[in-house]
Amino acid sequence: MNKFLSFALVIGMCLSLAACGAKPSEALPVQDGGADASTPAEKITVRIATQHPDDYPNTVAMVRLAEELEEKSGGILQCDVYTNNALGNELELLEQGRTGTLDIFHCSPTIASLNPKYNVFDLPFLFENYEQVEKVVTNEELMNEILSDFIQAGIRPMTAYENGLRVISSNKKIESLADMKGMKMRVPPAPISIAIFDALGCNTTPVAFNELYSALQQKVVDGQENGYPTFSANKYYEVQDYIAETYHMWSINELFVSEAFWNKLTPELQEIVRTACVDSGVYQRNLYREMQDQCKQDAMDNGVGVTYPDMAEWKEAVASVYENFYTEYPEWGKTLVEKIQACANS
Repeated sequence: MNKFLSFALVIGMCLSLAACGAKPSEALPVQDGGADASTPAEKITVRIATQHPDDYPNTVAMVRLAEELEEKSGGILQCDVYTNNALGNELELLEQGRTGTLDIFHCSPTIASLNPKYNVFDLPFLFENYEQVEKVVTNEELMNEILSDFIQAGIRPMTAYENGLRVISSNKKIESLADMKGMKMRVPPAPISIAIFDALGCNTTPVAFNELYSALQQKVVDGQENGYPTFSANKYYEVQDYIAETYHMWSINELFVSEAFWNKLTPELQEIVRTACVDSGVYQRNLYREMQDQCKQDAMDNGVGVTYPDMAEWKEAVASVYENFYTEYPEWGKTLVEKIQACANS
């Protein structure tokens, strides 16, 4: 595995959450030629990438995944991990995955144009807590129903990473829904995220994640919404004064492998990759949740004020998002939401 990023990050990640780690690799290594199912002993280079910093939960989980792949394959799989936008932003990583120049990566519902069912995870207040999330993301049949269409697009869903239950940060105190009116709110380029904040009365502005800090710093937008670990890891406390703990949506970052990579593996190596990815999802979600309270404290220690608005009026305001979702996808929209809710409440 590429030695630029040591797994020792796990030990100190919460104390040094905002610190930069070792530099990522400069150039993409060349895939060993000729590796196929008939030559399982030949080494295969596995390229793994994320846009997140070195000490972010997704990155730490990917480093651990790389180590497990190397160990379980007896060194046949040789992994290189690229972090902090070294290979591009989320959509650029997606394209590399689809063309087979990148092997393992994660993506949010910004890629739902390839599979509209993925949008369901962006619906507001779909989950009340992480217990409900776990019931759904570990239900293999339900997750396959939602995600399997991605395989036709050249990427294979493996496990759910998460960006957790989201909060809103801004430069003004948010104590009620009225405080959201007219706010220039950064949203990811995902249609339901845009619809949610339109319904909440904001002036929504899609901004790519790797451009978000500068957009906040330059006042292109007034606020943004993400989980506490994202807020802390990216030092948004330097450019934002308040957080409203809304938990208005849970955010998935599904871990994918390239179909081109998957199809050149032997059945034995496919099982190693599948098992290691599932383990990595459990590890990442647990790690994210353990960090949430510590990152909240980190934000407050850096002078950020936290408010706790009553969500009742917010839930009423976004009811139209569900109705529009059902109208847009009449064949499966409402049925899929009902299946998720039934599973979450089982």
